[in-house]
Amino acid sequence: MPITPQPFSLPMHPSNRQLPRRSFAYLLQFLICFMLIFFISPAWAEENVTILYPDVSAPYDAIFDKIIAGIDSQQTLQIHPLSLKKEDSESRLKDHLIKTNSKAIIALGKRGTIAAETLQNQLPTIYGALLYIPEGKTGISLSADPQQQFDKLKAIAPKITTISVVFSPSVNTWLISLAELAAEQYGLTLKPYPVENLREAVIQYRDILQTSNNQTDAIWLPLDPISANEKVVLPMLLQESWNRDLVIFSSKPTDVQRGVLFSMYADNFGMGQDLAHLLVKQLTGEMVPPVSPVTTLLTAVNLRTAAHLGFNFTSQQQRRFDLTFPSR
Repeated sequence: MPITPQPFSLPMHPSNRQLPRRSFAYLLQFLICFMLIFFISPAWAEENVTILYPDVSAPYDAIFDKIIAGIDSQQTLQIHPLSLKKEDSESRLKDHLIKTNSKAIIALGKRGTIAAETLQNQLPTIYGALLYIPEGKTGISLSADPQQQFDKLKAIAPKITTISVVFSPSVNTWLISLAELAAEQYGLTLKPYPVENLREAVIQYRDILQTSNNQTDAIWLPLDPISANEKVVLPMLLQESWNRDLVIFSSKPTDVQRGVLFSMYADNFGMGQDLAHLLVKQLTGEMVPPVSPVTTLLTAVNLRTAAHLGFNFTSQQQRRFDLTFPSR
């Protein structure tokens, strides 16, 4: 019988028989991953955001420059800064928003806040670089986080167990609420004293100074237009605290330059990053607190006051301070 020739072919290895099917599966997985990255990744989901900030001269302009740089470092937002002069019109703001197709606003400072409020909540808005956030708005106050301040107090003056704070209820009730929780966490006793005017503040401070124990008590000066008054309250406290060897700490580095032991104050670049994160949360529907303290902080210490109070810092400790007085 004649033999019919068979077509020649190499034998297929068993592991190669599923290759086409597996290749298709790998390709499908790759395409799905690519689509997820393309449509979900923040780098591809940028929102146009207008930043309203005051047009001010040096050195104050550097503050806003750093805040804006911090916002810009968060790649989820495409920022469009707009500096505002006192005489700027509402139409200039609206033209800018239309031109940039902005979907949200970050308002900085009092001038930025006033401009944003003319829009009457037409766009999602976050407020920053303010002593206090307008009622019903969302933002980050210039007030330093009490928890971090008390942590620093325990590190610098570990024998302190009691903190007295005089404050304006209309401005700082929210901050005192946070401070009470932080004090409990650190085993501190917080004594809050609400006042309505400068006269009440002076009387209250005199009582505190008369009854304070310089070994265990400290006075905290929050950012407050009444209780931290620079012309009346601060000079009185600095003189009396020096005479009585009493610890005073604040939320303003210029207070340290004048004689307060230490201050924790905003890292402006970090605050810009936090403002960006807060806005992204708001835009994505996450729950956000109406007002938050600054949590990215720097530390200033008066070394002369520290030595007077008996605190001698090593060179290694001093390197951890961002600012020291007198200047080295």
